[in-house]
Amino acid sequence: MPIIGKHGRAIFQSLEIAEAAIFGGMGFIADTHVHIYPHFDIAEALHGAIARLGELAPELPRAICLTERSGCHFFRDVFSAAIKLPPPFSVLSAGENAFMAIDNAGEKLFVIAGRQIATSERLEVHCLGCDADIPDGLPLRDAIEHVFVAGGMAVVPWGVGKWTGRRGKLVRDVIAGDNNLLAGDSSLRPWCWPEPVFRAAKLRVLCGSDPLPAPAEENQIARYATIFDAPFDENEPASSLHPALRSGNFHRAGKRCGVREVLRRLRAMKKAAQ
Repeated sequence: MPIIGKHGRAIFQSLEIAEAAIFGGMGFIADTHVHIYPHFDIAEALHGAIARLGELAPELPRAICLTERSGCHFFRDVFSAAIKLPPPFSVLSAGENAFMAIDNAGEKLFVIAGRQIATSERLEVHCLGCDADIPDGLPLRDAIEHVFVAGGMAVVPWGVGKWTGRRGKLVRDVIAGDNNLLAGDSSLRPWCWPEPVFRAAKLRVLCGSDPLPAPAEENQIARYATIFDAPFDENEPASSLHPALRSGNFHRAGKRCGVREVLRRLRAMKKAAQ
């Protein structure tokens, strides 16, 4: 953990970006916590993700892992051709549970299926690499089990105020007790906010942007991501994700928000919900 002093923010954030360059060899970069809400400008979301992931890891394939909540089915609608991507994007097949969005300049973004489950404790569980229908309202441990049974990889993502008190202890116990379970960090966790649960998870922490249901939040996608030092098959990106997650050979890239920006984003979400 870097020392935060007068110029601590700059030091911390520069270290976050620098960690992206640790790994050598082939790999890929992915924002592992992405929501695509109905009001988003899809072309802006895809172009922005390609650009920001490219800035963080220019030579690596770029992907976003969807974590769609109940009622949202962007992946399913595109995959089934119920909706089309806006110009200049077209869709190419990329095996099961993924598709490739490619623009007229040949820039590619792999979109990998995933769901978000709200638990009875008011926590969340992500099901990565799988578009399974898992109901909300299950206890945390049961939701995690449903994810594994469905063939997904289970992640417990950080949320503002959700990892404190009894819920914080539950999350710590569950993550520390299951080597297959991953923790998720978010761009909404301010750079100055420590999180003891991540010590329990050791290297099993994924990073993602976590865009909110508010105006212009599609521009947050891929500001915070994960670099994987693992093989990537462009014909089967979802199948590549599973062994990459199990390997533990991944690290963060990009920046989280400062306190003021987090508050601004949360206020915008609250206003949008009114």
